[in-house]
Amino acid sequence: MHQLLTLMRQRVDARLVYRAWYAAAGPWAGYFRAAPLIGLARGVLRLRPDAAMAEATGATALAAEMATVGDAVGWLGRPDVLLVLDLPGAESVLAARALAPRGVRPVLVLPQWPAPRATVPCGPLLAALSTPPDCPATSCQYAFVLARERIRTVLPATLQEQLDTRYELGPADLPEARRLRAAGIQALVVCRWAALPWPDDLVAYTMVLRGEGLIVHDLALPSARVPG
Repeated sequence: MHQLLTLMRQRVDARLVYRAWYAAAGPWAGYFRAAPLIGLARGVLRLRPDAAMAEATGATALAAEMATVGDAVGWLGRPDVLLVLDLPGAESVLAARALAPRGVRPVLVLPQWPAPRATVPCGPLLAALSTPPDCPATSCQYAFVLARERIRTVLPATLQEQLDTRYELGPADLPEARRLRAAGIQALVVCRWAALPWPDDLVAYTMVLRGEGLIVHDLALPSARVPG
């Protein structure tokens, strides 16, 4: 992790980093979204390299827990099992990076715009995205990387002062059952914070998949931080 933080402090070419994350998505590139990196390339926000230090520690623990459960149950590293990381954005990105040695490649689904004074903050997420992903060269398992703060609760008074950049994922953001089967996917594992309820968008999505006969596992993970 120290090496990662050192790289994050170096000058970032947002366009090169964007292309590297896009390439990592492989056959799922049609679902790739990395609006924070587009905003960084356009100078909308300034990158703070140390902004994700707290998330880095949590993501390492979460990835270790995923690996332990995945090895015990038998889904980690299987190309026919799709992972969905519905964690706070920076932790999703860093957990996916930590799982790269186990054959996991990230598919970013991060459409939030990094506007100043926005309801969905992007500082830690941009820091986590600022270095290219490590991608296994052999057959791999893909992980869709989401940002749970997309539907965070915001007080009415806050909405009078900040740009509301919250969003819900829709049918075009995640692959439907037919697309999953065509890719050989037999099951999904949704990895999320146990302290937070299932978001409505993922409830609707997984309900449709279950109705189509696909298996959806719920992996509720502990968190050392207070959910925001």
